[in-house]
Amino acid sequence: MAIKVLGLAQSTCTLRVVAVAKALNIPLEVEAVDLAKGAHKSPEYVAKYQPFGRIPVLVEDDFVLYESRAICRYLANKFQTKDTVQLIPTDPKEAALVEQYISVETSEYGSAVGKYVFEVVFKPMKGGVTDPEIVAKAREEVIAALSVYDKFLEGKSYLVGESFTLADICHLPYGHYACQAGLADVFDSPERPNVARWWKTITNEAAWKAALGQ
Repeated sequence: MAIKVLGLAQSTCTLRVVAVAKALNIPLEVEAVDLAKGAHKSPEYVAKYQPFGRIPVLVEDDFVLYESRAICRYLANKFQTKDTVQLIPTDPKEAALVEQYISVETSEYGSAVGKYVFEVVFKPMKGGVTDPEIVAKAREEVIAALSVYDKFLEGKSYLVGESFTLADICHLPYGHYACQAGLADVFDSPERPNVARWWKTITNEAAWKAALGQ
């Protein structure tokens, strides 16, 4: 029986989960939640699946889990074997580094890139008007964050050495939409060659392309 995820296949946080499933060849069914009609805010959804009315939510028999990064960790811990890609390394130090970069993704990278994507992509979808000042400030925040990334990507193909891990996957969804919405030059800048190399590498991973339906 396939594990079910309530969400939208192309939404940022659902994409994160789908990419992990593709990397580990996990049978995963994405059941669409009609955000436009407010299905995620319905009393039943909030009571049964997600108390804050958000997506995605993993449903496996009577087990319900929300928050995309927690879902990703659960899938990796359950389905990763010695014969699969090691999204969470078995070495405790490398595993700790994965967690470190996921934390950095959430607090530093995500706050900047997420702000840009919300203002340029999601706000207009909800009927709002993009604020050029917020966009300009967010762009500078992304540049500042990626300038730091360029330093710790020195001499490495991925965030944790030479292996594609959950840390890399966590950065992909918001970065993907940011690049589509005007930040491609920031992610592929000669001023940050290590970031440019890393971004090209992880966006060409088979699991990510499969998650996007390419």
